[in-house]
Amino acid sequence: MYCRSCRYELTGIAAGEDPPCCPECGRAFDPANPRSVASSAERPFFSTLNPRVAALVILSGLIVLAITRSWLPRPVTDPLRSNGWRLWEWFNQPYGVEVVDSASGGTTQHEVHVRWWAGDIRRVTAVSDAADTRGVLIWSLRRDTDSWTLDMPRPDLADCSRLIYFFNTLRSDDELFGIRILDMGVQPAAEPVRVEGDQAEVFSLMVNTFGITLEPMESTGGQVWAWDPEDRQLVRMSTSEWTASGETVPGIINWSARRQTPRHSWAR
Repeated sequence: MYCRSCRYELTGIAAGEDPPCCPECGRAFDPANPRSVASSAERPFFSTLNPRVAALVILSGLIVLAITRSWLPRPVTDPLRSNGWRLWEWFNQPYGVEVVDSASGGTTQHEVHVRWWAGDIRRVTAVSDAADTRGVLIWSLRRDTDSWTLDMPRPDLADCSRLIYFFNTLRSDDELFGIRILDMGVQPAAEPVRVEGDQAEVFSLMVNTFGITLEPMESTGGQVWAWDPEDRQLVRMSTSEWTASGETVPGIINWSARRQTPRHSWAR
């Protein structure tokens, strides 16, 4: 048997002492109690470590694990999302600003800044990346429940298809209008335009600004979204009311395809 403190061999030295003590370090022990002595001269590995060093090593390992699993906030290092320190991830959900450049689609030179919070897109802005207008805000789109704001300081620099794409990103499949866009035939002027209201009012501003030609399709409940040329806005009406004016409905939307409408989503 050995001393638990200094590992001095205690065999044969216990007689005549009460209580018996280690002659090397003075630690008391009871030969009848195996827990008061060590069975080997070798120390356990962890007993030789400085407790502070051991705690630091364990804590460092836990921090590294938490960061790699995004249990702690971490900057997004995805090479497809080179956003510096503006985009972070926590519990696999994005926070901050994701930059989507014009190489990802569209026809004009601009960057789209997608502002994430807990996996939801709060606001989308487009900023010019052209040499002569770099940094100029083109449009900003925000949604707060059923309240929308579309601000276009430079509609002449806007890519309408890109704007509509991110407009749809902020909506669910059940909120889509069920319309077919036929043409975008107008190059808008540089005068700023702005609207605050519901999603129909926001889209109506796009139609008026970019000269969008559209046609309705039959939707749930026998109603369609149609363009009112007098009020120059998108309105909701029954299919029978629409066809009574001499118009026709091209056909029923392919609902299974509609549910696959492209969305700007978070995937890692």
